[in-house]
Amino acid sequence: MNITLLGTSHISPKSAERVRNEILSGKYDIIAIELDRARLEQLFNKDQKKASFWQLTKAVGVSGAAFAKLGHWVQQKMGGRIGMEPGEEMRQAVKAAAEKQLKLALIDQPIHITLRKFTTAFTFREKIRVLGSVFRVRKLKIDLRAEPDEEFVQTAIKELDAVSPALSQVLVHDRNIYMVRQLKKLSAQHPDLHILAVVGAGHVPGMTESLNSSDKKE
Repeated sequence: MNITLLGTSHISPKSAERVRNEILSGKYDIIAIELDRARLEQLFNKDQKKASFWQLTKAVGVSGAAFAKLGHWVQQKMGGRIGMEPGEEMRQAVKAAAEKQLKLALIDQPIHITLRKFTTAFTFREKIRVLGSVFRVRKLKIDLRAEPDEEFVQTAIKELDAVSPALSQVLVHDRNIYMVRQLKKLSAQHPDLHILAVVGAGHVPGMTESLNSSDKKE
């Protein structure tokens, strides 16, 4: 397989450094990242005016808009605690790819599709369960600067599956499927080139399983 997955934390300085070093190593020809065009532009244009809650509601529904705003607020709060902007590892991936003059591929599902699915799938009962989970997580002592190990990631995915199957499906599993499809297309187009896919650590187990099962079928 000519695809390597690199799992990251979106708010860990260590992840940002590891991503940059890996890309600059010269081992890869194509860098694929867990972003779509809209999120890439937002990541590099801090002055870009963000859509209001009501504008988002018209595009992706109330639940999707609420989740987008809440997710942004949570990441900003966590990033603020360690003095780092969320998504820095993706910024470093883009910059390092440009420095090495490597092809950059955006492989994530468009954000408006993810948020629209969220609005459709997320039930009131699951919203209550997720809120309860958030309060439980707040009591845990987690080193935000550290990168999550494999055991932590697996446990977190199982917890999300149990607390909110719909949320897990929309945020993790559906996007795993989408990103693997994009990587397979990229691999088929460039069979002799080595692809590095930079994705959140939570996506690695499912994407690895999917890619490995595809190899066995072939």
